[in-house]
Amino acid sequence: MPTTGADVPQEIFGILLDTFAQTKRVSLNIEESKEMRNLMSQCSLVSKFWAGRCRPRLFFRLTLRSLEDVNTLLSLPTAVKSYIFYLHLEEIQPSVPWTHHVYCAVHDGRLSERSSLSHKLNGACTPTSF
Repeated sequence: MPTTGADVPQEIFGILLDTFAQTKRVSLNIEESKEMRNLMSQCSLVSKFWAGRCRPRLFFRLTLRSLEDVNTLLSLPTAVKSYIFYLHLEEIQPSVPWTHHVYCAVHDGRLSERSSLSHKLNGACTPTSF
């Protein structure tokens, strides 16, 4: 009888995903980071098990660039938001003030306080206080 994916222990799949993620996480190069996220996105479509293993890697580090990004983030389930460890706010062009929404969400408990926040202000001038 031929062997199928169901015959392979789930731990082996976990090790494969960990290996994929480790090889890509070492570099902070933006293109390689996109490549890793793309790989994890594709792997998450394989099964519920793979999706559960990929989700923490997909949401580990996020960059927000607009109020729309903030609203999308805040609309995610709490379980998904718990995977975020690095949250980068990037303001590179003048826009409607939005970064204060992120700081308020952390203060109100809608985002985890354990997430590391960084903020890049380059050419934009918007308030970032509550």
